[in-house]
Amino acid sequence: MSTCSATQNLHPSLVMSKRRKFVIAVLFCMSAVAVIAFLAHRQDPEPAYAGHPLSFWVEILGRRSPPWGDTQGATNAIAHIGPASLPLLLKWIQHEPAQWRDKLAAPLKRLPYEWTHWLSACIAQERSEQLAIGTYEAFHILGTRATPALEDLSRLMNATNATATSARATENLGCLGTNALAALLAVIQDPRHPRQWQAVAAVGSMPDMGDAAKLSVPAIIACIGNTNDETLSLMAVNVIGRLRAAPDLSVPALVCCLQSTNAIIRISSAEAIAAFGTQATSAIPALTNMLTDPDPELRDCAAKTLHEIAPSTFTNVPPPHHID
Repeated sequence: MSTCSATQNLHPSLVMSKRRKFVIAVLFCMSAVAVIAFLAHRQDPEPAYAGHPLSFWVEILGRRSPPWGDTQGATNAIAHIGPASLPLLLKWIQHEPAQWRDKLAAPLKRLPYEWTHWLSACIAQERSEQLAIGTYEAFHILGTRATPALEDLSRLMNATNATATSARATENLGCLGTNALAALLAVIQDPRHPRQWQAVAAVGSMPDMGDAAKLSVPAIIACIGNTNDETLSLMAVNVIGRLRAAPDLSVPALVCCLQSTNAIIRISSAEAIAAFGTQATSAIPALTNMLTDPDPELRDCAAKTLHEIAPSTFTNVPPPHHID
């Protein structure tokens, strides 16, 4: 009896010991996070707008679910702060997510306490992720005013060992307009570069390219025929349609894609041809053949495109209809 009693008496102390260790570990982590945040704040004083630091506004832009916050205020803030925001944007873009952080944070997030949720978010670097995502909107707002970041963004784009950073840098280069065209075309023309399709997308996102659009067409057309990477091929087709440049080169390349075994690429090619309007009449024979395709969506897309590029000639083509 005495032995059993002694054993039972040990349990509360053992439990308390484990709890103390857990509390000490949590407090240590919280202290470490607080110290790191404090030092980071001291090292990188932020420009501010309307009483809030730059990170406050960029974090709003990076949120992917409601409530988003004052997005108009964030837009005004980035526009007001201007190129002075670039050093911090270039820092925040370099966040690389780590699986071990998510695994460590998950148990804390399940506990019903606000402080454990806060600690979980700190460990998982949720705020860093939001800031990294928000940099795209910030660069988009700045537009060509962000050109001083061209060299750094190009370097980060080509640092492909940092996957997330490289992808974000490629995407953000498109916000700089034609100033970034040479850097993006160099990636598009390199079949070994893992950011090829993102570079094509970045060129397609550029506003008001003017004559520079024609310079992009040959490199993007070369990506269309990449049968080993259908994501790249599909992106190239869509961007050619957005650019609507050099129809003498673009339309024949898109007509070739109408023969693809991938139905999505065929539909996207027909839609891209439609964007060229009456400049795409050389595609009429191939589109006419599509009117007898067994796929009703392809037939409908071909009819719609024919009405766009030759409305007076193809009055007898059945008008396109909505497919549920």
